[in-house]
Amino acid sequence: MNTDTQQEPEETSPTSQIGTALRQARQTLGLSELDVANSLNLKAETVSQLETEQFDKIVSPTYVKGYLRSYAKLVDLNPEHIVEQYKKSQPQATQSKNRLHGLTSKNVVESADAKFGWVGTILVIIIIALIAFWWWQGQPTTVSQSGWQPESSVELQQNS
Repeated sequence: MNTDTQQEPEETSPTSQIGTALRQARQTLGLSELDVANSLNLKAETVSQLETEQFDKIVSPTYVKGYLRSYAKLVDLNPEHIVEQYKKSQPQATQSKNRLHGLTSKNVVESADAKFGWVGTILVIIIIALIAFWWWQGQPTTVSQSGWQPESSVELQQNS
C-alpha cells in the first residue's frame, strides 16, 4: 500500500519528484553539487536550480531537458524517465514556447538583411571607386616630345 501512495504523487505532480530524485541519487553517490556542476560543465547554481525545480530560471525548456538528461545519466537514473516527468509537468504552452525566439525571428533576420544589404552595396561601390582611382593614379604619364626629363637625370648629366 505504501507503494501505491508513493506512485500517486508522482502521477499528480511529476515535477516534485525530479529534483528530489536527482538530489538523492547524487548524495547516494557521494557527489556534491559542485562535483556535478564540474562533470556537466554547468554552474553550481544551475545544478541547484535543477534540484529545486526552478526550471523557469534556466534559459529555455530545451536546455532544461538536456541538463536533466545529462544529470540523470551522471547519477545513474533513467534519463528518458526524468525528461518525460519534466515534459508532463510543463503546461502545453510552455512546451511549445521558445524563449529564444527573438534571436531567430524572421522579422529580425529580414530587417538585418535589408540593413546589411544597403551597407554592403555602398561599401562595394566605394571599394570599386577606390580601386579605379588607385589604378588611374598608377598609370604612367605620357612624356611629350619637348624633351622633358626627370630632374635627377638632368643633375646626373650636368655632373658628368
